[in-house]
Amino acid sequence: MVRPVQVPPDLGHPLRGSAPGHLDLANDLSGAAEMYRKHREAIQDDKRNFRSEDEQDAAALAAQILRLLGATATPEQTLWKGYQARTAKLLFRHYDEAVRVGRFLFYYDDPEGRFPNLYTATRATPTPSRTEKKLDASPVKPEAVTVDPPVGIA
Repeated sequence: MVRPVQVPPDLGHPLRGSAPGHLDLANDLSGAAEMYRKHREAIQDDKRNFRSEDEQDAAALAAQILRLLGATATPEQTLWKGYQARTAKLLFRHYDEAVRVGRFLFYYDDPEGRFPNLYTATRATPTPSRTEKKLDASPVKPEAVTVDPPVGIA
């Protein structure tokens, strides 16, 4: 009698079905390589389906896909990400100071319109420009037309 094999929950992950796409494929390959590492002693005796190089191939292919998709950060990207974070912090701090001064100086002349909150200004829906005419969706009333009767008919 054949005893059923207990499959750990993470071992069946790539087989459960997932969303299509290259990023998902890279994640599945990484998961497969990790499962090879964790469960090597349980699967290495399978002469039909086990190949010792599959773990390295899966990890290498996952890394290549992620690199080509731009999902991994290079040292230069990491450096610029740090610059961006520091710049945003300085921008928010000094913008708030400038807003306070501007709203004080233009207290009677629409201070919130001139110096909006940075968060709400970036989240606001764009308004149509002043040069665009708003289309009128109301029904058009037909004009009365006078018609002269044809000559010779009385």
